[in-house]
Amino acid sequence: MLSRPAFFGKLPRHGDFVSRGLPDVLRDGWDEWCSAQLMAARNALGARFEARHDAAPSWRFTVNDGDSWAAGALAPSIDEAGRRFFIMAQFGELTAAEALAWGGPLSAVCEDELYRALADRIDGEMLLSRLTEAARGLDLSVGPAWNLLEASAMADGVWWTEGADAHAAARAVGRWPPPGTILMHARTDLEAASE
Repeated sequence: MLSRPAFFGKLPRHGDFVSRGLPDVLRDGWDEWCSAQLMAARNALGARFEARHDAAPSWRFTVNDGDSWAAGALAPSIDEAGRRFFIMAQFGELTAAEALAWGGPLSAVCEDELYRALADRIDGEMLLSRLTEAARGLDLSVGPAWNLLEASAMADGVWWTEGADAHAAARAVGRWPPPGTILMHARTDLEAASE
């Protein structure tokens, strides 16, 4: 049985951070990592930061949270006051085998519901309800989302994006991809930032 979904970040309906279902230590870890991603991108992109943030694709993930695994998605977001950040949704408390088998479908549900939440300007309680309902409809009897070779390389986690607009599809391995990865994963952006 799946755990209750959790989320953290900013939604257009709220004037500040919203969080449900995450222990403080995990919420603080997400806050610190997301802030580092934003700072690295803001420093590298300068005046291009806001446009890049707003057009960035979501990233799906399956990661080791320490005692268990989680599968979810992260998308750029803006709160009611116009401040840019991210919104993350996940299903946690998975075993490694469950993360391997269900990571793909669960992260897709999280991504879809994050985009719906941003478009519909819903509040945090409605997002939690939609995530719960969407997961009920999943067939979690399916096989592994990745083959065993990829699973052995997964280490503490894997992140992937299908890309969007000027962003290419990409993949990163590890619990927390390095700062700047999420908003600046295209090679051309990294080269431009270093000039």
